[in-house]
Amino acid sequence: MKKNHVALNFILGNPLSKILFLFYVLCPLNVNSQTVAKSMYYKVISFDEKIQFGDVENSAKWTITNTKDNIYVSVTGNLINDYVFSKAGTYEIAYSDAKKHTAGECSHVQFEDRMSIKVNPVKMKFDFTKISFSDKIQRGKNCEGIFITVPVNVEMKDLQTAKFVVPNVTVAGVGSSIIAKPVTSEVILKNGKQFLRYQLSGVAAQEAYLMFDFVDNNNNIQTYNQPTLVN
Repeated sequence: MKKNHVALNFILGNPLSKILFLFYVLCPLNVNSQTVAKSMYYKVISFDEKIQFGDVENSAKWTITNTKDNIYVSVTGNLINDYVFSKAGTYEIAYSDAKKHTAGECSHVQFEDRMSIKVNPVKMKFDFTKISFSDKIQRGKNCEGIFITVPVNVEMKDLQTAKFVVPNVTVAGVGSSIIAKPVTSEVILKNGKQFLRYQLSGVAAQEAYLMFDFVDNNNNIQTYNQPTLVN
């Protein structure tokens, strides 16, 4: 007990410790788990998808490894763009380029030596051909009370259900301060078609075409470009 009192007195008596102590008490972390998951990986995708690394020199060598599923594949150059990550799980990609660059030629490494890839067993695709608005967005008029409903096609591998914390939709456009928040902040995804509903707020102050950035379960953006001009 005496040791605990000594330790407490040290913490409370040290000015820097006081500041740190107050910081952790008064500033609890509030971070979206999907964002945290993505920051840990070079890329987060769904099963049966590819990753586009761009135009890669033929001298580049890649090794794709998933130790849990005994996957070990080696490819060169642009062939990395054709590799399909068919199984969900965590992959490690090793990159190397033994090409010797001549003087005056760019010599920096294009990619990290090792990159972690997360492949999710859930795939979401927003169907913007069937998106609907409960009312028309008008210039200078508050959008409070307007709802967006959009179908989502969900595919799963080796899962029956999955929880999805629905992010806000970012709306871009000249003079727009519109945002869209999910009516239900957390949904249970299942195989097949589901509907997500969002409520708008804010104003489109000028005539403009609006772009709506919807975020999927991989924290990747799928954009809907509204074809009609707000006026």
